[in-house]
Amino acid sequence: MSAELTTRWAAEVARALADAGVRRVLIAPGSRSTPLVFACLEQPRLSVDSIIDERCAGFFALGVAKISGEPAVAITTSGTAAAHLYPAVIEAAHSEAPLLALTADRPAGLQQVSAPQTIDQTRLYGPFARGFFDLGLPCEAHLASVARKLTQALALTRDPSPGPVQVNVPFDKPLEPQPLEPSATPSPRVITPRRAAVDPAELAAARRAVGDAKRGLVVLGPAARAVAPALLAELVERTGFALVPDAQCSQRYALGGVATEAIADGADWWLGGAGAPPPPDLVLQLGGPPLHAGWGRWLSQGTTLLVFGSHGFADPTQRATEVVLGDVDANVRGLLAGFESSREALGRRREYRSRLAAASARAFEAVDAHLARRATELSELGTARSVVDALGPQDVLVVGNSSPIRLLGLACRARAVGPRLVVQRGANGIDGLLALAAGVASAHAGRTALLLGDVSFQHDVGGLATTRLARQPLPIVVLDNGGGRLFEQLPVWPLVSGRAHERFWTTPPELDIGAAATAFGVPHERAQTVLELERGLTRALERGGATVLWARVPAHGASEDQRSIAARLQEATA
Repeated sequence: MSAELTTRWAAEVARALADAGVRRVLIAPGSRSTPLVFACLEQPRLSVDSIIDERCAGFFALGVAKISGEPAVAITTSGTAAAHLYPAVIEAAHSEAPLLALTADRPAGLQQVSAPQTIDQTRLYGPFARGFFDLGLPCEAHLASVARKLTQALALTRDPSPGPVQVNVPFDKPLEPQPLEPSATPSPRVITPRRAAVDPAELAAARRAVGDAKRGLVVLGPAARAVAPALLAELVERTGFALVPDAQCSQRYALGGVATEAIADGADWWLGGAGAPPPPDLVLQLGGPPLHAGWGRWLSQGTTLLVFGSHGFADPTQRATEVVLGDVDANVRGLLAGFESSREALGRRREYRSRLAAASARAFEAVDAHLARRATELSELGTARSVVDALGPQDVLVVGNSSPIRLLGLACRARAVGPRLVVQRGANGIDGLLALAAGVASAHAGRTALLLGDVSFQHDVGGLATTRLARQPLPIVVLDNGGGRLFEQLPVWPLVSGRAHERFWTTPPELDIGAAATAFGVPHERAQTVLELERGLTRALERGGATVLWARVPAHGASEDQRSIAARLQEATA
């Protein structure tokens, strides 16, 4: 194989990426990917960065994709390097994020002969990839197919169901580039049609169910694309339903236009059993399923569940009577087409939503009173609130799984204007959070903050290296409570608490977080009081780049705080 042909082949790949609108390429080092690396570096329309750890590169690219909505590309060499992208591919698949895994490979002749760094990379990511393309070894006769296959692959990351796609690119030696004349062959253009909405006539049964409901609510769950606030406002106004913005919903803090009296944002308290109001007889779920495990217990057997989602079957309860897929905004408009409610029905539903709003107000009054009594002591609930309060409408808050995302629902009220949330709830893993946040920060023009736990921090501590690529402010708030304290609130805890094998669940990191930050050249501050945290956040949001804020909180504080608040709430409700 000629070196010139290999160089032209790789140049076609890079040009096709740029022609299709790709702007960010993340490269993990390796030999077999050499032609792709040179080609991307020489393509002026691509912004290229190097990240040593492939897993971090994958999550960084995923962060870029989540915040921009456009496909980002992660390039690896052959062998296990490509396998390290797997966790990010899984998350991209479940959270509908456009990600292209460009995996360099060795030629077929080196398979099954113990050649180094050679594995079978065909459909490496199995059912999690939306598609798989193999370019084959560079061949003069098939040079025109390169741009076509890349264009197809990138179109597939966007539609019909956004997600990850693998393009496998085998190369034989020599790998080093040769000088070339610029190519004049254009890449094909793919025009993605607007995703069709359901015919409003097909929503007749759902429209009747909404009209017949006496106690209804809209649950706003996680979604790849936010629902238009004006449409949400119209929906709750015309139906009289309450709006429950889930803790993981990207627009919980951006509900401008929705009437305050329609918002029931304290659901995570009563779903936990603290002063629960009567359940609704109809739930309209927009987007993915809500976070709290108590939803299934709270809803009655007679509750009608309607799910409007963009893709997939977003009903783990398996109780939905209808699942409507497609453009959520368009389908909500279709639901409202011709919808009318009597004054009596509207009055009955608004009375119910007033009860939910009052229950929410009582819950947050109890939280406020509890935090006020401990105004100086740093707590997990107080930390979550301080982080959200420090951010504005142009900012992004990346939230880790396990405790942090749940703390937001318990500590922070919904609001009309505030930060956009980015969560990793597709597969609910704790991996890759630092790299993911760095990817978000590198692609977002404003400020980004990350709130995560100490176990998540240690799991992705190598991701600190990727934060060097973030130029905008990126405070990283690490809740250090000595391990995975969410287990203290799970049924397993009485079986392991105080016993020698408790550590197998809490997995205390015993990591010097400040030393870890220093090792990667990231400035850090320690916070043990509310004032220290707030001042640290102010400095970090004014400083360019990443800052680790080490928030030391009591080990059992979160569970103790929640029990205390829930008890007061039960008393107030009684």
